[in-house]
Amino acid sequence: MKLLKISLCFLAAGLLCRAEAKVIDRILAVVNSDIITESEFEDYVESVRMMNPNAAVGEEQKRKILDSMIDEKLVVQEAVRQKLTVRDAEVEHEMNLQKGILSDEDFQQKLKQEGYTLEEAKKKNKNGILSQKLLAQEVNAKISVEPRDYQSYFEANRSYFMQPGSYNVRHIMIKFEKDGDEAKTEARMQSILSEIKNGADFAETARKYSDDLSTKETGGDLGSCQPGRFTAEFDKSVFSLKDGGVTGVMKIKNNGRNYALQIARLEAKDPKYLQLSDEYMSETDPVTNNEKKLSLREYLQRILIRQKFEQQLDEFIRALKAKAVIDI
Repeated sequence: MKLLKISLCFLAAGLLCRAEAKVIDRILAVVNSDIITESEFEDYVESVRMMNPNAAVGEEQKRKILDSMIDEKLVVQEAVRQKLTVRDAEVEHEMNLQKGILSDEDFQQKLKQEGYTLEEAKKKNKNGILSQKLLAQEVNAKISVEPRDYQSYFEANRSYFMQPGSYNVRHIMIKFEKDGDEAKTEARMQSILSEIKNGADFAETARKYSDDLSTKETGGDLGSCQPGRFTAEFDKSVFSLKDGGVTGVMKIKNNGRNYALQIARLEAKDPKYLQLSDEYMSETDPVTNNEKKLSLREYLQRILIRQKFEQQLDEFIRALKAKAVIDI
């Protein structure tokens, strides 16, 4: 392996040397009969930076990038070993998709900015298509998701798939005085909240202080409430609580002006769990631009297929590495 590495270094040096100076592209890894050079690696790192300019590319991330490049080499090598082929028309189709509405000159300029010549871009796309074909037969074809898989995943993650249902709640409301000092009212409400946090009974405190005459005598009991009866802030604050929890101070507005302050205590909530047939989300089709609705079953199918793909891919790459000669 060391002899191979040395000979490759001399070959690279011979190709890059000039009478005036020598430029040697350092070899970072040898993957069977292929090499990964420092310039290839830096180009890859730069492409990662371009996709996410705000992300830091530290040493750990660079190591992952090199590992990814090694994996890509192994996949392409295996595709060639299995005699998979890519037609010129397939490469041209992929190039045209990337080109879009750009002129030939503008497209080549774009490739140049990304560090590729036209031929290098074609080779990159050819290798990408080879990889897709290999993974389709060695990974995708071995993935299956059964109805019992949906149900098992659903039961194990049931808490993630629920919608707000009814809830029983009490509240204490303190009105702002007309043309009064709002800070004084806020301080009063904070004092009431402190009493409750220090162990005062919420219902008795409501009877003592609340300005809501319709619920004062019942200890601030609002009864069974449905989402949307009050403000979105109120629903969100209450549903974030466990039974017996108390919200922070919330403002009630009337005609755009501050009307009152309130705190609430969740007595109990009854969340509504989704069923597999229920509509779960919407998405826009990238081709037709039409909105498509997904049931929870379809959404879970995507999650499970992605999970199984990643597991199968890891196993496949590990098998390739086990029989490969890799020198870093």
